[in-house]
Amino acid sequence: MRIKDERRSAVYDDELHLEAYRFEGIVQPFPAHFHEHYVLGLVERGERRLSCCGKELTLRAGDLLLLNPGDSHACEQRGSETLDYRSLTITQNVMRSLSEEITGTDTLPRFSPNVLRDSERRLRLPHAARARFVALTGI
Repeated sequence: MRIKDERRSAVYDDELHLEAYRFEGIVQPFPAHFHEHYVLGLVERGERRLSCCGKELTLRAGDLLLLNPGDSHACEQRGSETLDYRSLTITQNVMRSLSEEITGTDTLPRFSPNVLRDSERRLRLPHAARARFVALTGI
């Protein structure tokens, strides 16, 4: 697939204070960088080599990527299949509010591990929750 076949879109939800991204047909590498916010990403297609917090991992279709603010990460294409990926970004303020609402404490969570494999995620993320994630990021 050529780069011109890439599609990227983003939408911000004013009510939930979340930003959703959808990338399709991505081939470009992403050099090492970090974000000030949380990222929850779902790989729908393709395979990428991910360097995250000093670890080398392979991302595959069905994997859930969980990045904390400040987690240094980079990724690049593996194989011939392009990347299709959806993600939500959550600011630290919104995450703190959600954490307080759920746990009653004013703390920020720390995700570990950074990647949940499809088989692991099936045990932790019910089908209905996955469908809502896909619907929210269905730009």
